[in-house]
Amino acid sequence: MRANSLDRLLILTTLAALALAPAAWADFRLERELAMAPGGTFTLDSDSGSIEIRGVDRSGARIVVTAARDDVEERFTFSFEERGDGATVRVEKRGSWTRRLFSGDDDRLHFAVEVPQRADLDLHSSGGSIAIAAVEGTVDAHTSGGSMNASDVRGDVRLDTSGGSIRAEAIDGDLVAKSSGGAIHATGIGGDASIKTSGGSVEVFDVAGVIEAHTSGGPVRASFIAGNGSGGSLSSSGGGITATIDPAVALDVDAHTSGGKVTSDLPITVHGSTSRNTLRGELNGGGPTLKLRSSGGSIRLRAN
Repeated sequence: MRANSLDRLLILTTLAALALAPAAWADFRLERELAMAPGGTFTLDSDSGSIEIRGVDRSGARIVVTAARDDVEERFTFSFEERGDGATVRVEKRGSWTRRLFSGDDDRLHFAVEVPQRADLDLHSSGGSIAIAAVEGTVDAHTSGGSMNASDVRGDVRLDTSGGSIRAEAIDGDLVAKSSGGAIHATGIGGDASIKTSGGSVEVFDVAGVIEAHTSGGPVRASFIAGNGSGGSLSSSGGGITATIDPAVALDVDAHTSGGKVTSDLPITVHGSTSRNTLRGELNGGGPTLKLRSSGGSIRLRAN
């Protein structure tokens, strides 16, 4: 038999074997329904994966887990628990600590979850984004590697990521948002807002309570809703600061920058001497303190 005929035979034999072999990267899908009454706590703790969770108008929790490989159950253990006060899902990587440490992105899972609209959430992922929407309750969410998004939440929210941006909208409660490496955007906060990032800009708008906003690597822009004279503290080591305030509220203002100048559209009564980069005084007789500090840009006070 000639060489090219042998080559063709080898190719045809190989293709036939591949066609008969099971797909090594077939999709994985796991669905579970857990009993959970409205007002309970849903807990999800996973060694890998992104999480999308939404409140719906019914009882029970529905969990759909997907992945881009078919050997997920060889790599992970799944635990589903129903309790009188809620439901819990735990997912752990199998094998030695070195295997768990050096597993790649191909291990990553995705959780799509529906819970009763009235529910507290306790979420943790060791590697993936987290998105939350349409719940009434306390939210406590942490990820070691991904972005975070929360919207339409009636309750206090805490978001913490070691490697991504954070976005929060329409939070009817207090917000705590922390990132070690991303920008943070928040708007429509019905309580206090505590924002901190080590690597990006901060935007926090339409806040009804105290604003604490700090970044080591970008500008800070913040606005208080009309009538909010709660004050707070805004600081940046790598950018300017813009604060928008109702001119009718009473505040003490303490602003200083070493990297630009301080300007104000508000009728502030100055205390002592003032300078290009410092402004200290009272708005409408004074009240809670609004402290502004920048090492890398100008500071501007605006009227809303």
